[in-house]
Amino acid sequence: MKEEYRIFQKNLTLFMSHYGYSQAALAKKLEIAPSTVAWWCHGERLPRFGKMRELTELFHCTQDDFLNTEFTESKILAMERLERLQGYLKKMNDLGIEKVLTYVDDLSSKYFQE
Repeated sequence: MKEEYRIFQKNLTLFMSHYGYSQAALAKKLEIAPSTVAWWCHGERLPRFGKMRELTELFHCTQDDFLNTEFTESKILAMERLERLQGYLKKMNDLGIEKVLTYVDDLSSKYFQE
């Protein structure tokens, strides 16, 4: 098995598990044959560009995330949190953003990881 196929297989399985997709459910969502998803999940093939784009939209990630050797469940959670924070910031006015930044600055010494 090619290395990139193995990495994709691992990360796709991680995303599917996190978001609660079975192979059949993912195939239905992407409007493809279940055997195609099975090939991906067994590391036999990679998706074509169009399906890869659909996967990135569905799982809120990038193509690079699918081929990242160090991708983990905690990174998916971090991506979700970042997306949530970005959503809040898009809705805030300048004063709200400044208050958030001040609060984060205050928290940094206590909660930030090195």
